[in-house]
Amino acid sequence: MLYDKNVINKLANQSDSDRLKKAAQKRLERVLWLEKYEHLEKKVHVKLRSPDAYYDADFGRTIAIDGDRILAGSQFELNGGSIYLFERRENRWEKIAKLKNMKIKIGVSFYFGCSADISGDYIIVGARRSQNAKDSKTPPSFASAYIFHYDPGNPKWSNLSSLVKVNCCRDCTTKNSLTAVAISGVYAVLASTDGVCVFKRKGDQWTRVADIQTEGGCGAVAMPGDYIIAGQGYLAEIFKREGDKWIRDARLSTAKDGSSFGHSVSISGDYAAVSYWVEEDRQGKSFIIVYKRSASGWNEGAILQVGDVENYTRGAPSVSISGDHVIAGVWDDNPYDNDNAFPAGAAYVFKRDGEKWDLSAWLKAADMGSQDRFGCAVAISEKYAVIGARMNDGKEGECLSTSCEDMGAAYIYPLH
Repeated sequence: MLYDKNVINKLANQSDSDRLKKAAQKRLERVLWLEKYEHLEKKVHVKLRSPDAYYDADFGRTIAIDGDRILAGSQFELNGGSIYLFERRENRWEKIAKLKNMKIKIGVSFYFGCSADISGDYIIVGARRSQNAKDSKTPPSFASAYIFHYDPGNPKWSNLSSLVKVNCCRDCTTKNSLTAVAISGVYAVLASTDGVCVFKRKGDQWTRVADIQTEGGCGAVAMPGDYIIAGQGYLAEIFKREGDKWIRDARLSTAKDGSSFGHSVSISGDYAAVSYWVEEDRQGKSFIIVYKRSASGWNEGAILQVGDVENYTRGAPSVSISGDHVIAGVWDDNPYDNDNAFPAGAAYVFKRDGEKWDLSAWLKAADMGSQDRFGCAVAISEKYAVIGARMNDGKEGECLSTSCEDMGAAYIYPLH
């Protein structure tokens, strides 16, 4: 609970305990932050559910948006995981397709939907699967990506077909080899523990055209147009396309010991956004660092702190940037303003004004619950912000299992 500022100041000034003084100072920062930004709080949203969800389905861990189409992944859903495609039609968001790998064997976890992206009429979905622990004869499997295409001549999205299965890692014997995927125009990108590989579409064929060696593998990737940004946990690298070659354009890092940089990355036009988390004085702090491209290269433009300034955050935020908007999801944020509540998560939207990025929206779930992981994944466009809450509990009857605990959800917020 929050206290009167006079009480907090008194505690900070008169306490003999350094720990209590610091706690009071943090509480005062929180109160002042709320006074300044509480009017930006938004809870009006559309909530998406997986119609075929089960307990612990992880729906909302993967989020992507392109225009009026949204992808939401459910990698732990029964029989290997799924990706759901939603489209805005007549002012409503409708589920128009469910994508799966139809060759999944019972008893094998594919983690289909662990990552995904959409560009126009193409969708790429990442899948990583593990050896069946109950069947030692089942060989370890390759992490793969599946590309789906919609033919405008066919009015039904249900007839999406898998064009190709691709992989790019040298050692795909573990389920963690494939880390992220992205697609833009005629190019698709797979990130793995070994680096990044690029595929190009010609007609209905996808051909591997480039292997990009990154420092220490790659954990996150984004690709709009002629740029690829790859995050490795302690740095981020930007590559620019020249023909079918990708040349390193920048190496970004401000990481300190014990910090995380590049856990999530995004790029749009002349701006790139990189997640950053650092522990200082036993206090975890989350940031977005925005870089701007100029004739001299990519330069640090803004450092935006996100998350509860009073309480400890345990990891880097998820980020997405599009045009003049950037969003950060902080899954362990505490929007309750309650010391005894477990964090539910929140998201922060900033809008660019010239070279300044000002907080324009503070997003929460109207039905938020403890440990929902709201903000575990985010995506933003010029019109909408989409936030995943992979551990949001469902009500009885909302899923196909007896318990709907941790089934997950996705939330859509209009930006205007």
